[in-house]
Amino acid sequence: QGFAILAVSTDEEGAAVTGPFRDSLGLSFTIAHDQDAVVMRMYGVRTLPVTFLVNRDGVVTHRIFGARDWGNAEARDGIRNLLKIR
Repeated sequence: QGFAILAVSTDEEGAAVTGPFRDSLGLSFTIAHDQDAVVMRMYGVRTLPVTFLVNRDGVVTHRIFGARDWGNAEARDGIRNLLKIR
């Protein structure tokens, strides 16, 4: 459907922490590790969690700060609408 998820963790313990977290929630997307905060600096992240929505051209279209329930109807409808935009 033209949609991908990538998580970036800054946890110093890396996969030792993110692996069990991913498995306990049954997540199937990749969790990259950024222990040195390189990615955070590149994107100007100062608080966690933060979500970036990136379009097909690699342009950040939305920055969403704070935790969200991505399984609720409003979030799902928003993502469906973004997938329609070309």
